[in-house]
Amino acid sequence: MKLVTHEFSEELEHIYILPIGDFHLGDRLFNEERLQDFLDWAIKEDAYLILGGDLINNALKDSISDCYSQTISPSEQLERATDIFRPFKERILGAVAGNHEFRSIRNCNFDPAGELVYRLGGQELAKKIYDPDGIAIIIRIGKSGHSHGKIIYTLYVTHGTGSGRTVGSKANNLNNLAETVDVDIYMSFHTHQQIYFDNEYYRIDETHNKIIPIPKHYVKGGSFLNWGDYAERKSYKPSLMGAPVIKLSGIIKNCEVIHNKEMI
Repeated sequence: MKLVTHEFSEELEHIYILPIGDFHLGDRLFNEERLQDFLDWAIKEDAYLILGGDLINNALKDSISDCYSQTISPSEQLERATDIFRPFKERILGAVAGNHEFRSIRNCNFDPAGELVYRLGGQELAKKIYDPDGIAIIIRIGKSGHSHGKIIYTLYVTHGTGSGRTVGSKANNLNNLAETVDVDIYMSFHTHQQIYFDNEYYRIDETHNKIIPIPKHYVKGGSFLNWGDYAERKSYKPSLMGAPVIKLSGIIKNCEVIHNKEMI
């Protein structure tokens, strides 16, 4: 796990974060038009991105994905992904690898996700925001003159695992991240289904003899794949295409998750 910190301007009243992953560039079912629609919105709103892995299909001969049905080769997938995210090279808060990128890591010690970040911002950016396994992120936003200083949000991001068919099993895998690290927002991907829920923990403040309620937010990113092929053969249910939008306030500590960017 790598720790990443970001300090935002005191003038910002809020920021938007888009968890982007699982679009499998190079898969013939990849819907680039829908992805570009989200990214156009992100540019317009000065939003920030978190890259959650499986950005390229990276089908190899020994993988489940069919390497012969890819629309472009893995090297071309990486080049295209670099072009897509170049406008965001200074607006990526963190990045992790997915199981599709790990195919090359295992086979030949080449990390396509790490290479993508390197191509966008060089070694400095890759060392700052990328870890293949997981990242913890600290975000400071708002005016320092607040009674408690700047508002601080903490996130933990990993690609995720699990092949459960039910929404409950997917949510349970996300919920289990709270057993690993104590943060405000837990984020994973992999299952191609947008999921959001929250709950509350109680923390004992022994210094001030208080019981403090701590909100916890759980976000699972979606995908940009049309339904069919492997999902159809396995009878997986179609999921709503797209990505959730996270809004962090710089005025009061408040996290809002929106499933449809048109609702903003």
